[in-house]
Amino acid sequence: MESRKLLCMGAAAFVSSLLVISTAALADPQEPFTVQGRVIDPDLQRVVPYSDLNLAEAPGRKTLLRRVGFAVRSICQDQAYAVTSLDYQVQERSCSAAAWDSANPQITDAFERARLGGSLTTAALTITSVR
Repeated sequence: MESRKLLCMGAAAFVSSLLVISTAALADPQEPFTVQGRVIDPDLQRVVPYSDLNLAEAPGRKTLLRRVGFAVRSICQDQAYAVTSLDYQVQERSCSAAAWDSANPQITDAFERARLGGSLTTAALTITSVR
């Protein structure tokens, strides 16, 4: 009886090793790939903390939006000083739109987590704009 168990275990080991070898042989070798990200200039980025706010309540949400607005103005006013007055307005509007576009999904996510009573995995928004 003992020899039968050993024989079965040996056969199982042999079959499983054949399966591993055949699977490895069939796998297509893949080319390595590189993930490239965009480097953000620190002058084009602001972090807006909100760990002190209760986003489940309207006053907390209002305060966060006010902080984001301040951060957007801070980024965009710094960028637009180097251009003429007409270009300044165009530049500032473009910058502001890009910064709000980067902030809105984060704001929505933070409000939704607060509404559902979820815990905060992050307690800050990172707002960026482009040159």
